[in-house]
Amino acid sequence: MKKEKNLTYDEAYAKLEAILHKIESNELGVEELLENIKEATTLIDYCKNRLKTIDQEVAKLIEGK
Repeated sequence: MKKEKNLTYDEAYAKLEAILHKIESNELGVEELLENIKEATTLIDYCKNRLKTIDQEVAKLIEGK
């Protein structure tokens, strides 16, 4: 996985969707499931932070007008 700092929100979201499909397939072993859940948790945190940052930037732009 790329470092989260280098991912766009859309790339991170797409990775989350791919992980979800893997998990829903019920074809993952326990260790692989654990690694996918860890990665998903990291991606979720990244997406939340990115959305918060974007929201703040948009609010500043709107206030500036």
